[in-house]
Amino acid sequence: MLLYSGTVWAVTFFVNDLNDTVDIVPGNGVCADASGHCTLRAAVIETNALAGADKISLMVSGTYFLNIAGSGVADEDLAQNGDLDIADDLEIQELFFVSATIDGNGTERIFELVSPELIFKIKSIQLQNGSASFTGTSGGGMLLDEAGNNSITLQSVTVIDNYSRNRGGAVYTTMPDTTLNIINSSFQRNEANTSGGALYMYDSSFSHLCRVLVDSSEFLENTSGYDGGAIYISGCAQVTLQNSVTISANQATNDAGGLRLCDNTSVNLSNTLIDSNSSGSYAGGLYSIWNTSISVTRSNITNNESGVNTGGAFFLYDTNVSLQHTSIVNNVAANRGGGLYFYGVTATIDSALIEQNSSDDVAGVYIGYSNVAIEDSSIINNTITDALLSDISGLSTTESTVQIDNTTFSGNTGPVTLGVLPFSSGADTSHVVLHSVTIARNNGLGIGNTYSSTATIEATNSLIAQNTGFLVSGLDCYGGVVSNGYNLVGATDSSCTGFSDPTDLVGSTTVPINPYLRSLGLYGGSTPSHALASTSPANGASNDCLATDQRGFARPSTGCSIGSFEY
Repeated sequence: MLLYSGTVWAVTFFVNDLNDTVDIVPGNGVCADASGHCTLRAAVIETNALAGADKISLMVSGTYFLNIAGSGVADEDLAQNGDLDIADDLEIQELFFVSATIDGNGTERIFELVSPELIFKIKSIQLQNGSASFTGTSGGGMLLDEAGNNSITLQSVTVIDNYSRNRGGAVYTTMPDTTLNIINSSFQRNEANTSGGALYMYDSSFSHLCRVLVDSSEFLENTSGYDGGAIYISGCAQVTLQNSVTISANQATNDAGGLRLCDNTSVNLSNTLIDSNSSGSYAGGLYSIWNTSISVTRSNITNNESGVNTGGAFFLYDTNVSLQHTSIVNNVAANRGGGLYFYGVTATIDSALIEQNSSDDVAGVYIGYSNVAIEDSSIINNTITDALLSDISGLSTTESTVQIDNTTFSGNTGPVTLGVLPFSSGADTSHVVLHSVTIARNNGLGIGNTYSSTATIEATNSLIAQNTGFLVSGLDCYGGVVSNGYNLVGATDSSCTGFSDPTDLVGSTTVPINPYLRSLGLYGGSTPSHALASTSPANGASNDCLATDQRGFARPSTGCSIGSFEY
């Protein structure tokens, strides 16, 4: 966990005037303008002139407007006009019972950090209407573009309605070895013309030493003209979002409505909500590329939408990802991956709920050129918005290796629930391995090796039944499958081959096998599954048994149930 440095503050200046005036004698230890009042600007000028860490306390409730106009792109760095230039360690806070806002007046950036190795903290203040409006300028609320080894903390701060003509509508930093802590704060309606509607952070040295902590904070209704509607982070070795972080209703004209992560960034998201973000092209929620590592735990990724392309919730390329106890629900993509789009990814998915996502191609999960392991999860109620035979509602692979254990596919609507979707007909070498999987009550085929003569779907101890079929009513399977035994397939015909192991239980479209499934529910687990009735032929029918079932309940070493649920 990242923490701001413990600092002893040498001098405290008490601001007693809302006006924007300068200090008349910088460095004399007295904050005073020409009228003898201590204004915010005068206090900043005085702290810059004094060596050591200082503190500014705002004593007057109200809005502190920055009214002294700056001189343009080549603004001075002494806080005499324009933005408030910070040149030494400083904390700014309001006194108890004071409600203070610092307003850039729509013409000025609010803060610029102009020295290296700074410790800067803002507490319990609203920052609004900052503007980096000159051509090429960034950081409407705050800019840090000096040498690194800086520590910035925003605690209980609201950052709202700031604008950047370039990057970072609210905060922009490109310095190496910088630590940014955002604690119990809110970023709302900030805008960047290009990247990072609220926050843009980039390690320009490529040393990957920058660090970000976002704790108990929210990013709402921020917009970017290109990518990263709320957040753009590149090259940071440690990024943590934790303890009820919300990223919601942000928009990007091109990619990454919520977050864009890239270039060796390492990210841990826990107890995070990514909701109702939208992009014009790729990734409504989160977009990750270029050797990035992401861990997502106990989070909800919901109601995000990508415009004309792929990855309603996540678009991940060249990324290592772990999803645990996370819900991917009600996301939309125009193309593949209504829920998740993986390309060149190594992924583990454990105890995830992937539900009610939609797309016109692959609704739930698309896996391309990747290595993915899925266990104890539910891929349910996802929907294809057209009806071509190549469309897959639950999970589709291209040139990938996928291991799926103790997982339920149910209620998905589309021609095929789980299948292989090669880029060119017959040329795919995907290898999909199912163990103790239930694929049941989907509106379409259960599994389909639809176009590829070289891809392999292996099935062990899996239950595939009561799917409605596609073209042929009630058909559970289409194409070639390799059976390793102990499978229950409700209804097949000559178009489905491979379930010929003597331990397989196989029905036909004219005489199907009824597995006697109960309705979809939790039954003591964290993800929905179909419980087996006492009369089910799947009970005790297998001797190829995993240690536990989808719920985490123990299985016997022999005589276990077929499918994801142990009776």
